[in-house]
Amino acid sequence: MDESPSKSRLSPVMIVVLVVLAGSAMLCCGIGAVLLPPAIQQAQEAQKRQQAAENLRQIGLALQNYHDTQRLGQKATEQITELPKNIASQEKTVLHPEFPVVEGKYQMTEEWSITLPDKFNRRVENGDLVIWRPGFTIWVSALNNDKNESKEDRLARLREDVSSDAFDVEDVSEEGVLRLRYRLNEESEDRRVAAFYGFVVGVNGHIQLGIYFDDEGDLEKAKQIWLSVKEAEPS
Repeated sequence: MDESPSKSRLSPVMIVVLVVLAGSAMLCCGIGAVLLPPAIQQAQEAQKRQQAAENLRQIGLALQNYHDTQRLGQKATEQITELPKNIASQEKTVLHPEFPVVEGKYQMTEEWSITLPDKFNRRVENGDLVIWRPGFTIWVSALNNDKNESKEDRLARLREDVSSDAFDVEDVSEEGVLRLRYRLNEESEDRRVAAFYGFVVGVNGHIQLGIYFDDEGDLEKAKQIWLSVKEAEPS
């Protein structure tokens, strides 16, 4: 007679063991679920503290670099406040590239010429001739003798217009022309010294010079230019 296979059954003891194991597993999972988030939060907070500390360190370095740069910049400014004489002299020789350059004897009009000791730029402004270089400007006005006055009468009229504040006044009488010059302190926003005004009176008119310069040492140059103005001889 055939026998059917027997079905395996769990004993009550095994069932109890499995229930206990299942419960323990669930308990462990529950504890892990409760304990894991605080650990992750603590790790994140630690990372944030490290990042904040690094940011503060970078800010501190930036501030230190800024202050170091400021101190170096201040020292550098103090060192170059007064340019060396060779650099200052080179700066004075720079002319404007967009204006004509004149030097030596220069024919200002058909009747009048001037001799320049250096190279100058030249331009015409409001009908007057302006000859300049850095730190030295010559303003030239040419006037005709429309009233047919004598040289002496015109010079006397020019002398009447001289300011009472003028100083270092000088008259020079030469063959063919009469000269008058004076200095005058004027208010200005730049570094110029007392202005130099000169007049050269000839037969057909006269020249008025306004010479402005920054260095008192250029006074002799201004005198030289004033004395160099010549009237053309009658043809």
